[in-house]
Amino acid sequence: MSGDSTTTKEASNSPQTSATSPTGPSSPTATATPSEDAASTPAGPVVTALLKEADSLRGQDIPRFYFPDTGRVSSAAPVDDSRLVQALDEIQGQTVTLAQMADIAKAMGYPKFWKQPLFSAAGGTEQRPAAKDRLLTLRRELTKNFRDDSSRFVHLLTRGARQHLVSDDFLPLVQDIVDSHPGLSFLQEAPEFHGRYVNTVIARIFYEVNASWTGRITCQELRRSKLLATIASLELKDDINEVTDFFSYEHFYVIYCKFWDIDTDHDLFISKEDLRRHNNYALSDRIIDRIFSGAVSRNKSLLTESRMSYPDFVWFLLAEEDKRHPRSIEYWFRCMDLDGDGVISLYEMEYFYTEQMRRMEEARIEEYQGLQDCVCTMLDMVKPAQPNRIALGDLKRCKLAGVFFDTMFNLHKFLDYEQRDPFANLRDIQECAGMSDWEKYAAEMYEILVAEESNGAMHDDAAYADDFENMEEDPAENFRSGEGLKFLESFKGSKEI
Repeated sequence: MSGDSTTTKEASNSPQTSATSPTGPSSPTATATPSEDAASTPAGPVVTALLKEADSLRGQDIPRFYFPDTGRVSSAAPVDDSRLVQALDEIQGQTVTLAQMADIAKAMGYPKFWKQPLFSAAGGTEQRPAAKDRLLTLRRELTKNFRDDSSRFVHLLTRGARQHLVSDDFLPLVQDIVDSHPGLSFLQEAPEFHGRYVNTVIARIFYEVNASWTGRITCQELRRSKLLATIASLELKDDINEVTDFFSYEHFYVIYCKFWDIDTDHDLFISKEDLRRHNNYALSDRIIDRIFSGAVSRNKSLLTESRMSYPDFVWFLLAEEDKRHPRSIEYWFRCMDLDGDGVISLYEMEYFYTEQMRRMEEARIEEYQGLQDCVCTMLDMVKPAQPNRIALGDLKRCKLAGVFFDTMFNLHKFLDYEQRDPFANLRDIQECAGMSDWEKYAAEMYEILVAEESNGAMHDDAAYADDFENMEEDPAENFRSGEGLKFLESFKGSKEI
């Protein structure tokens, strides 16, 4: 080694005998070292001008002009505060309360329900209003330092502490929607359900937006999602149930009732045995074991204590009832990919389908596909890019990914599919193009739950005459106006989620 190093050193110290200019072979040769060459070569007029300009700028503070992580851009253009100034002038005093922030948020150029994060960022609290001059400064900072609403939203919810959002960042925002949206006014009579609704909304936000599965929503993920557009639409809808993305109370009602139904000890955790009862034991034991293995959750208690939290159940139910959704396909793919190699192999299909065959035998179902025929059918349906190996992308391209998953581990849905018109699934896709499987499920289940509650109330109520007088009313409308809280009364006394 020492000999090689000496040779290299001597070679590097030896004078360069010739150097060909990049302009071509006819260029003159040079015998000087590179440093001497640069010093002796006369500079052209353009180079001289650039060097003089560089000398004149030396020592000056050049402002930063690129912020790759936050989305900031430099801007020397003045910010037009006239609309905000006018709105602030209409409020007496030098401060603004949260109740007065709706018009101020609009004057700042943001949706109405950004008011809580704007109020907090301006120094406002429950005990202290926000100063008017701080709101003016905040608006200028947001306009000059951030290039779009996604980066501003992240900055507001994190107070500039992080460049991503975690679940707790959404708590004040969603709670303010509960407190001030007209479609949720009936919940003021049941404050014990505020936290449950809030946690449901946040779990749905991360299910939809957090494509990276990190538990951290980045600006890029926010830009690709419809979350900000949905928040903006809230002020246009007095009926919160018309906003089916994230905030629908009817959807929350369905999710929470399904959770409560299988959580028999009401400790607000789901065990493996609890989950087996879902939809009358529809899921196989092997897929339930995979759900509790940590393959689809960062919740440590799921793995160490075999307990599923309420947010984990929200993800499970969304994935179970809408297997066309990209996150659902990812959810079940993770469960079936036993070795984590990024593909579902023949062995893994055999592992899950053999339990399905055993369950069909126990149910005395005589006609069903054997393992080999089933695997061939699934491969023909999915059409994987690699023979006998199904990748995530293959399932996302396949319009019948739900059929594949149900065949592998959901006996009830698999049998329903086997007994129906073979073209029914494709017709459903065409006829319900504007409605997701989850939205269809939630609408149907909500009507069933409300009808069950209405029937139960009629049997318990001795005043049958009053019931018959109200028979023409829409039970769903009665629930939205507050009547449905009678059913939720049975949940009172349980711990907060």
